Amino acid sequence: MKKKYADLTDRMFNSINRFITTDNKRSAYAVYPQNGNERYYDDNVWIGLDMAELYEQTKENRFLEKAKMVWDYLMVGNTSSCGGGILWREIPAYSNKHTCSTAPAAVLGCKLYQITKEQKYLDKAKEFYAWLIQYMQDPSDHLFYDNITPSMTIGKSKYSYNSGQPMQAACLLYNITGEQQYLNEAQQIARSAYSKWFTLYDSKELGEKFYRINGDHAWFYSVLFRGFLELYKIDGRRDYVTAFEKSMLQAWMSECRNQTTNLLSNNYFIGKTNSSWQVLHEGAFVEMLARLAVLELEGK
Repeated sequence: MKKKYADLTDRMFNSINRFITTDNKRSAYAVYPQNGNERYYDDNVWIGLDMAELYEQTKENRFLEKAKMVWDYLMVGNTSSCGGGILWREIPAYSNKHTCSTAPAAVLGCKLYQITKEQKYLDKAKEFYAWLIQYMQDPSDHLFYDNITPSMTIGKSKYSYNSGQPMQAACLLYNITGEQQYLNEAQQIARSAYSKWFTLYDSKELGEKFYRINGDHAWFYSVLFRGFLELYKIDGRRDYVTAFEKSMLQAWMSECRNQTTNLLSNNYFIGKTNSSWQVLHEGAFVEMLARLAVLELEGK
């Protein structure tokens, strides 16, 4: 079994690295595996986070090398416009700074610091987190806006993953520094995110009422879950994690799951009929189930 998963990891690693291009004399992951195609800073940082996590699990330097490659690329998108932060896209050129590129960069900086103990990663993680708090956080509810233009106009849409990553970054910064402010802010974000993206649900399948995801996008709330899990490791508050646990159990036992294929419906959580099945959504469901399985194995 171990060899099976090692082989799958090798296949993933070798396949995704085919998408590395060298435009502007900088290596990074592109949308298609050929120079001149679109390259996004946020696409890269999500891959970088996975590479860092794979390194933590395996201690194989190939994963750390790619996480560092992504970090070096992110630094190119960390320009002085908009007060800081990281651009969303490199090719074609784009000028807005986004929460979805900057917040996970703060998380990656924390993880690379924990792995390498190199101060530059922690310094940038703190910088990115401070920028998010100053420019992208709504002070009325502690949740995060989507983007900001060079003229400092804020795009005020709120998506669950854009609050999940600052929550996770705050938790990691608390773990590293011991500064209470970070934990307080993570808990504030958690309370507001729970209030916004969960609603009381009466489940006939489970025979109980519980707070269930009313999520906007399966992958978005899988990233939100990362933040709640990081917080749970610190404060032991189980109700947030239990809400995800019951939401996934509800999904598996209900019409959310296609009984023939076992695929789960992204639209189920927003009360719509599913018309397509996307790898992005299914991967998100698998991630949430896998992280819950790890907690179960650990007796948590």
